Amino acid sequence: LNMKKITLTLLLLSALFGKMISQPIVSWNAPPNEQAGSNFALASGGNTAVYHRAAFLIKNSELGGLALTNSVITNVVFNYLQGINAATIGQFTLYLQNTADATYLKGTSWSTIITGMTSHYTGNYSIPVSNGTSATSLSLSTTFAYTGGGIYVACNWQCPTANASQLAVVACNSSGLANGAVRAEVGAAGPAPATLSVSAFRPSINLLAQNTATNELSVSDVKALGKNSKL
Repeated sequence: LNMKKITLTLLLLSALFGKMISQPIVSWNAPPNEQAGSNFALASGGNTAVYHRAAFLIKNSELGGLALTNSVITNVVFNYLQGINAATIGQFTLYLQNTADATYLKGTSWSTIITGMTSHYTGNYSIPVSNGTSATSLSLSTTFAYTGGGIYVACNWQCPTANASQLAVVACNSSGLANGAVRAEVGAAGPAPATLSVSAFRPSINLLAQNTATNELSVSDVKALGKNSKL
């Protein structure tokens, strides 16, 4: 009975206010996608990148849509301008960390980079097979609570059978933060790179998050039925 009353109340409010918006899931693109492509910002699927490591900073100023909701991130979406031409599944670890840094300050040593970071996903990851744009959504095994600053992202990939001849091209932001990313890759002989190279190409990802402002409503207009509304 109570649920029926609540539903009826919401319907009546909707009739009075014209349109109400309640958004339980937020999808935020950061850093902004500039359609700048890179084979090296993430694993390419080729045999020269059997081991690949990368890290980058997403600035606080690029995360305004998350800061409004104190969001709990549940998924990370990787965006591609081009996929590979042969199915490739590797072992992948994703690290995340809240930070007050406005510029990338983690250096180029992998051991230093992941210090203070937490693994939020470890498991299989498939680079998409595609001749055009595509995206893959990674469900985090442990959700990430965003605290309102910037976010460091680090990725570790290994795939002994990586042999695509058409390499993946990751959608990136290349102008928003000079020296804002690092990356390195090596072939089948390994070992995984310990020292990474500085780059301006930061992967442009989407962060999917729960909107913790559960009572948040947006009113677009108000109707005064049978009356002429006045200011």
